[in-house]
Amino acid sequence: MPDVEVNLFALAVFLEDAGGYTSELCLEWAHENGLRSEHIDSVWDALDADDGQQFIRLCHDMSSIVINLDGSTASNTWMIPESFIPVPNKAFTKFLVTRLDVTGNRYVYTTEGELLVPAPYGAKPRRRNQHGWHFLLGLASGEQSLCGVVEEGEPHTAKSFLNWIASSECSAAMAGLSERDVSFYLERLSKLPLQKKGAVTFTEASVAQSTTLRVTKILTRP
Repeated sequence: MPDVEVNLFALAVFLEDAGGYTSELCLEWAHENGLRSEHIDSVWDALDADDGQQFIRLCHDMSSIVINLDGSTASNTWMIPESFIPVPNKAFTKFLVTRLDVTGNRYVYTTEGELLVPAPYGAKPRRRNQHGWHFLLGLASGEQSLCGVVEEGEPHTAKSFLNWIASSECSAAMAGLSERDVSFYLERLSKLPLQKKGAVTFTEASVAQSTTLRVTKILTRP
């Protein structure tokens, strides 16, 4: 079966406009968009929502997902370049952490000391965010943050950090994330100086017609 991209954001808006989640409404939306009931079933399984309200929220968070009816899901969550080749079993020690004394609390809704990862490409912030920047998600709370501070921590490989994300409060929003995705993010983060503010955005390369995650330090508060 070929991969099919499901526009989760459009589905969420449809359900909200219709008054909330029902399986019948999901099927109606699927048929209107050339999808099958099996695609909706696969979306529900991938998001692992507890109820209809959480299903809609997760659809907003993820924005889209690629479904294959052989049971697999695929999603280049952080828009990693095809040319990127990770170093196997490499240990990383730099991470983005919430430090309110450095960043202030403007556009920061995560808790002090919370580890941060980029929200998926295309995800829409539920709270106010600085124009022109993407946002991060806190592993402990699932809340969003514009930026964090680069700090050293216990070494993690891409695999162990991915497992951490998979058991966190933003695990459902990160469905489809791979070790390769995590390795790219941690590689880019490792190049930033310690104790500097860090944020994420997505840059578009017009020549290659591609979009890529960019992890960057910010010299002044956005």
